[in-house]
Amino acid sequence: MSITPEPPLKTCEGRLKHGSILNGNIWLRRVSSQWKSTPYSLECILDRVIDGSWDSSAEAREAEKERLAECEVDELERELEIQIAAAIEVRDWKRALSATEEALKSIPDNPTFREAHVELLMRKLHDFEAGWIALGRFARDAIERNSADWLLAAMRQLFCSPYEYSSLPFAERFSMGKELSNCILRLCPQQDALSRAVSYQTIASYYHENSEKSRAVELVEQALALVQGETLSDDVKQEWIADLMRVLGKYKH
Repeated sequence: MSITPEPPLKTCEGRLKHGSILNGNIWLRRVSSQWKSTPYSLECILDRVIDGSWDSSAEAREAEKERLAECEVDELERELEIQIAAAIEVRDWKRALSATEEALKSIPDNPTFREAHVELLMRKLHDFEAGWIALGRFARDAIERNSADWLLAAMRQLFCSPYEYSSLPFAERFSMGKELSNCILRLCPQQDALSRAVSYQTIASYYHENSEKSRAVELVEQALALVQGETLSDDVKQEWIADLMRVLGKYKH
């Protein structure tokens, strides 16, 4: 299933400002119940629906069981998100961290919770040691999963967030950034134009910080060309283009 990404939210000093739940954007990046492929072709299923044999089949029962299980996970995610958001609203960072850690125990496969965990530790509680451990684990899991959502989320945490990065191990951070960037680039040919634009803009921050400015400029220019060539609402398109132009101006100087 191709999900057209939201353009990056406004930037701060040329950096992507993503839909962090710490900024009240808990619902923006939540993508649940993604379509999963099955061993049964759509044509085969339609034929069996038409002849009446699908509803009573074991495959149909299994598909319904999976659908109900996904609905239960969706409801649990929603409840956990509300608990985290409630703590964040009153700026009770320790309670928010506790709620996030409980959420991770219940649904460890949710990258939004993983990002929130890192952000709370590093941005709000300033526990850089624990935050680095959590971020390193997040990056390694993202690489292992080879999922664009996970890889981009980990890259945002490593290079596009308002942290005091000087508190983190320099060599390890850039080593992770290189590996994440390579993984993201390998997935780009499978993505639609807007997804590639998000990918290019995100990893450009790694190249810029790594003093590979020409490569960073090249990636932002590619992202700009992709956005300009796509059909989007005028306000969204112009805001995204303006954002990319600001980043491009920064990287060229």
